[in-house]
Amino acid sequence: MRQHRAWRQTRRIGTAVATTGMLLAGGGIASATAATAVPHSAKPHSSSVTITFWDDNGGPRTPIYMHLIPMFEKENPGIKVKYVGIPDPSVLEKYDTAIAGGDPPDIGAIPGGDLAAIVAQSALVPLNKLYQSSPLNGKLLPTLLTATAASSSNDKTLWALPFSGVPSTLWCNMVLFRAKHLTCPTTWNAFFTDAKALTNSSKGQYGLTMRGAGGSTNQLTDEMVSYAGLTSYFTKNGKSTFDSPRAVDFIKRFAAIEGVDTPNDVDNGYLQMVAEFDSKKIGMMLHNLGSYASNVSALGGASNVVGLTEPQGPYNKPGVLNMVAPGLDTYGIFKASKNQAADWKFEEFLLSAQANGYWNQQVGQLPGNSDVLKQAWVAKQQPIKSMLAALANPKTVVVPAPNYLPQLGTIVTNMDTLWQEVLTKQITPQQWCSTYASQLTSAEYLWTHGHR
Repeated sequence: MRQHRAWRQTRRIGTAVATTGMLLAGGGIASATAATAVPHSAKPHSSSVTITFWDDNGGPRTPIYMHLIPMFEKENPGIKVKYVGIPDPSVLEKYDTAIAGGDPPDIGAIPGGDLAAIVAQSALVPLNKLYQSSPLNGKLLPTLLTATAASSSNDKTLWALPFSGVPSTLWCNMVLFRAKHLTCPTTWNAFFTDAKALTNSSKGQYGLTMRGAGGSTNQLTDEMVSYAGLTSYFTKNGKSTFDSPRAVDFIKRFAAIEGVDTPNDVDNGYLQMVAEFDSKKIGMMLHNLGSYASNVSALGGASNVVGLTEPQGPYNKPGVLNMVAPGLDTYGIFKASKNQAADWKFEEFLLSAQANGYWNQQVGQLPGNSDVLKQAWVAKQQPIKSMLAALANPKTVVVPAPNYLPQLGTIVTNMDTLWQEVLTKQITPQQWCSTYASQLTSAEYLWTHGHR
């Protein structure tokens, strides 16, 4: 997980068709004309080869690939895939070390937030020409494809292709909500009211579980954009909007409920946060689509879980939702690979409707291949339906993250530590916002002035 209730069957089918059509409108990056080189080994291999594949969330995702890789090898007897599972928190560090040492994998799953840092090291093969000449052309969701290109370059070069979208998600334990005669909130004001109403600390029950440690800043950013109604990370003059009064207002309100309407969550990573939610003692969790399967399993079935987009902010007009573009999971081919034709064959397989549908069905995330939206399981998963509807709504403001900034990963890691200082009252919410905005503004300045 890195990093949405029940509709009538006729509504499900009808909305699936309508949403698919809206998401497929306009080909997005499919017609990109950036000059890209075809990999030097893009000719059919004549003998058996072995390619090394890195999974960026080894452990939770390992069984999925243990199912898919034998399928691929059966269809392609000349290619063997060596699977290596990398623990989620150390992915970028492992990639950096391997690239520096001249021994990266042949192909790897790369979180969208890490893509720019890897591209900055000239480690990946551009995929535009391969994509344009592939049966995949026109099949990948434009929303995700555009976000992938924008995350690492400003010239539409595709250094990777998206296999999954990970929108930030508000999860509600409907057993606790029903007991209080409440519905999963769609506004931030209702969210804070419900968090208090669902809290009974004497019984160990709380309205919310919060992410206090690693990964907290990415989650907070999504929440802050939604609450404050921000339309961009930066003003037209390149100054970050994250120290605006509206942004500070959110951080103040959110930090204030830690230890009051939440357990002591200062040291929570995502695993601890999800475990708390799945304990059945927590009303809400802000995470992403990736926790769907564990939530359903732990809380006793899909009817006990609702997943929605993050709530509408108090500064927005009714019906207007601001959301950060979905997080991305992508596949990239490394320039150092001597078997790039085999790498591309494997990537095409992983992005096919069959494999991509299986992967996303197991995880409960937004599929990268648009043909997957026609598969029956999509219509049965309320959280995915909710996200697709939001992305297709013309009132939704999708705010792209500046993943093209090579410093972004370092900035958010630094801010994770400072968030813990906010929660322990060592610094103020205003100081946190000012520091975050200052670092983003400096990184944007360096980017726009060519110091990358």
